[in-house]
Amino acid sequence: MVGRASVDESGALTLALGECVLANGATLVLSDLPEWRRETVEAVGVAWRENAVTLRRRGEDIRIRTYFDVVATRELCPCGMLGRDGARCACTEPMLDRWEARCRELVRALEAGGR
Repeated sequence: MVGRASVDESGALTLALGECVLANGATLVLSDLPEWRRETVEAVGVAWRENAVTLRRRGEDIRIRTYFDVVATRELCPCGMLGRDGARCACTEPMLDRWEARCRELVRALEAGGR
């Protein structure tokens, strides 16, 4: 998501730019937020808050400036049927409570960005 740096046999540095850098000047959409790993969401939050991605390789930091907005989407419930015309949600109250807690946790992780 944020990228990686590697050094080949000749010592040349190669950067693999992630979506945070590629979204420079645009909007990065985290579709289906509850499906993302917390560590990934935190890394996006750091890049979003700092307007930069820092890649670390062999003790050396490479900082790439990037400016982007973040939009996160999600279904209203785990089964995806809540609120749809003619559909019945199969989720129980405990499932909905866990879903909401997971969504809140990830939004906090995005806002905190690893703090």
